[in-house]
Amino acid sequence: MPNSNLQVTSRVLDATAGELDISPQQFALAEHRYTDLGQWLVAQGVDEREVYPQGSFRLGTVLRPTAGGDFDIDLVHLRLLTKESITQKELRAQAGQLLTDYITVRGASNGNPTLKERGRCWELIYAGDRFHMDVLPVIPDPDGDDTAVLLSDRDLFLWQHSNPIGYADWFWSSMGEAVDVARAQLAVMLSRDVEDVPQWLVRTALQRVVQLLKLHRDRFFRSNPQDKPASILITTLATHAYGGESDLYEAFRKVARSLPSHVEWRNGTWWVPNPAHEEENFADKWNTNPDRKRHFDRWVEALVADTDRWATSNGVDEAVRSLGTALGAAPVQAGAKRVGVGLSSLAAAGGLSVVQQGRVTDRSGTKIQPHDFHGPDR
Repeated sequence: MPNSNLQVTSRVLDATAGELDISPQQFALAEHRYTDLGQWLVAQGVDEREVYPQGSFRLGTVLRPTAGGDFDIDLVHLRLLTKESITQKELRAQAGQLLTDYITVRGASNGNPTLKERGRCWELIYAGDRFHMDVLPVIPDPDGDDTAVLLSDRDLFLWQHSNPIGYADWFWSSMGEAVDVARAQLAVMLSRDVEDVPQWLVRTALQRVVQLLKLHRDRFFRSNPQDKPASILITTLATHAYGGESDLYEAFRKVARSLPSHVEWRNGTWWVPNPAHEEENFADKWNTNPDRKRHFDRWVEALVADTDRWATSNGVDEAVRSLGTALGAAPVQAGAKRVGVGLSSLAAAGGLSVVQQGRVTDRSGTKIQPHDFHGPDR
């Protein structure tokens, strides 16, 4: 296989990944929404509370909204109570009432969201902003470490174990020096000190692989989204499978082939343990609904076939067609346009920004101003 074919495929895939981030404006709006909600929740009641982001927003793997879709922010609402002092049902009900009160008091000035109950969380839907916020009520886990929590599930009897902060720490540490290297490269591009470049701007190869996996998954399951594997499951398997490759295509292909090998079979049940809390099983729904495991296997089979097909692409046009079929025409064509018209393929930070005549721009070409640099480091 000629190296030039792989180089073209990797460049197009790399540029496509650069199309997946939310813009600085979307980030700023989302941060404003969850900060306002978090401050309000903390101020209510007599018990001590904490609110912090988890999931893709904390990991740097959130996806820009696609046509008809939105992106999500996951918030943890920690109440410093013991499990002897409150039931799961009470915890969920009190969270729902708090959020209902928030919408009544603050909703009009903060996006006017609607509220919907989910199995483990409450969902605030900001239809006009194209994102939703999942608020997960939890209490401390006395049997775990300092950041472990217990969460309730509407369909399960026992408290469920988790550790969102520990998981995020594990994910970021898995990237090792790549984060510091990418951050330093971005600082040079921006003519800023490294400490002035927030970590949320950095995108490593692993983060890009996770984003691309989720994009491929969403397209594969577009006619039956209820069957798609959870993002946390994909992120965990991908992190285990990632071998430190810097070339995005090689990293993506290796991870795609290795995903199933990190699924465990324990005493007649499927297991993908939370690396920050061994008692949380990200594959638990496979054991109650075996069809979900079969859907996962079908997706991985298609994923591997697609990555093999990409390797045979001969030139930009064929690469765009092949990648577009698997990932969607819009992001692939947008990425290929930047490659094809001679722009810098991607910035050194792993595709976050394009350098044009000394300016750093977001995906729409809007210049990123100094006040756009804010947000959680993790």
